[in-house]
Amino acid sequence: MSHFYFTLIAVSLISCDTYDSIPDPFEGRYYGYDTVITFDQPYNSLDTIVHKIYLDVQGLRPNEYDVFNNDGFWVREGTIFQNQLDINIEPFKGIMRLTFDSLSFNASAISQGYTITHKAYLNR
Repeated sequence: MSHFYFTLIAVSLISCDTYDSIPDPFEGRYYGYDTVITFDQPYNSLDTIVHKIYLDVQGLRPNEYDVFNNDGFWVREGTIFQNQLDINIEPFKGIMRLTFDSLSFNASAISQGYTITHKAYLNR
């Protein structure tokens, strides 16, 4: 009889286990390089700098993400569509593309005679 109760308790414990949800395929930290191209329109000069960068992708709700690092946000509460997020932090405009193991983006801004373009490719 005690074997019956032991089995009943074991089955009830197993059936009450909570299972972790499936992790979001885009969430996480991505590392890579950002190429920053600055064009000074009044002097018609071009400057290019390449530096290491990381970005964190954080899922907020289904299909909604923040993308940021210690320097600030690139996407705030952005809705993903066909694996793309619109960069929505002024003054930059552009597109961020996400796959399960990489992130790339191209963003530009024009301000006070300067055109600044960021081009980056990052991996997990």
